[in-house]
This record gives sequence, structure tokens and C-alpha cells, in this order.
Amino acid sequence: MAVLDRTDLKILSVLLRNSRTPYSQMARMLNLGESTIYTRVKRLMDEGVLLGFTVDIDLSKLGLVTQAFVEIKPDFRRVNELVRQLEKLPWVVEVYKVSGDYPILARVVARSNEELSAEIDAIYGLGYVRELSVKYVIKAVVRRSEGKIISRLLESVG
Repeated sequence: MAVLDRTDLKILSVLLRNSRTPYSQMARMLNLGESTIYTRVKRLMDEGVLLGFTVDIDLSKLGLVTQAFVEIKPDFRRVNELVRQLEKLPWVVEVYKVSGDYPILARVVARSNEELSAEIDAIYGLGYVRELSVKYVIKAVVRRSEGKIISRLLESVG
């Protein structure tokens, strides 16, 4: 586990709000030298804390208005093979290994209920699936809570 101080957490907080914030602007915001920001960000990346700089896309604006979480009970000898197959499916946007009766959880997006149904059928058709349980998303109510986590961590380091 990486050891983060208050400065690291403040840098992460700025990057969570806007990952395109220039180092010079961050330095002014945090009252630090630009080289300090560069060194800290590089260390956070080297230690695997900061995985990259990304964009936050509203998938519904791209027409992907339907989504579901698919709990998958695989043939237990083929779990890793199933995960590799799920990674190849473009409509599967997240895959987790979890505890419980269904050890694989996948988030699937689609343009319509009909398309989502076809995608779920395709997952079942991969051949390594014994059983599925589908949880359709009615409405996303909390997104991107990493900022809250950083705020709590900042409170804890005083």
C-alpha cells in the first residue's frame, strides 16, 4: 500500500475534478513548486495509485441508455477463460470477481432493452456460463465517489 500525505491527496483531489489541470495551475492552487507537482504525480503513477488520466463520458449521450449488472455463475474451472471472453465484448464495460453465489459481475450497456437482451444472451452463449442473474439499472443515483473518498482521507491525515 502506498503511503500518501496531505499533499498527495490534494493533488489527487485536483486531478479528480479535472485531469487536464496543468501542473503550473496545480502548483499555484496548492502553493507548491511545479517541479514538486511533477515529481509527486510521477511517484503516484509509478506506485500505481494514479492509473492514468481519463475522460468521464456520459454514455447516454452516445445512445447507450440501457444498462444492467449481470451476475454470472460460471463453470468454476473456466472462470479466467470466461473473464478473458467478457473483456472482448465491446458492450461489457466492467467485470469484477466478487464473493457469493455468482463470482463474476459484469456491467453491460446498450442502446435499447432489445439490444441489452441480445447482449445478455451472447454472454450466456459464451459456453462457460452455468447461470445468470440480471439486475437492470433503473437510474444511477451516485457516480464517481472517489472525490468523497479523497476528502475523507484528507480529514484523517489532519
